Amino acid sequence: MNSGDEILEHQNDGHVIALLAAQRQLYSDAKKWHLANGFAVIGIPVAVSLLPKTSAFVQVGSIAVAVILSRVFVGRAEARQAEGTRVQQLVDSILFDVRLPNTDHDEELAARRARDYIRRSGTQDLKDWFPDCIRGLEPGRAEYEC
Repeated sequence: MNSGDEILEHQNDGHVIALLAAQRQLYSDAKKWHLANGFAVIGIPVAVSLLPKTSAFVQVGSIAVAVILSRVFVGRAEARQAEGTRVQQLVDSILFDVRLPNTDHDEELAARRARDYIRRSGTQDLKDWFPDCIRGLEPGRAEYEC
């Protein structure tokens, strides 16, 4: 396990910053898929029901389409959330020097998502995110404070 000084030292390593950028982008992607799901589930049936002289067959069909799209969108959202969680586990493994499960992730996807995040938002908000109060703390206590 790492001391507070070691955690503070490694939190701004390039690899850690890239992983944090990937994690944030993956969670943002998941939110977008959930939002698309909301629009599909609510928007499609409502829009069809507002059309004049819509047959019952078309209205039921719109619900079926919404359900199918929902399964696709939720599946993609959950995949992005799971990938973001695995990336976060890897960051914690690196910083705390603790072997954690579920750190296997798609490195190409993480690299692409990190590039997208950094191009759009930069890295400033990813640096120095652990509190300075862990400086000098022994391993174990430092992780607890984080």
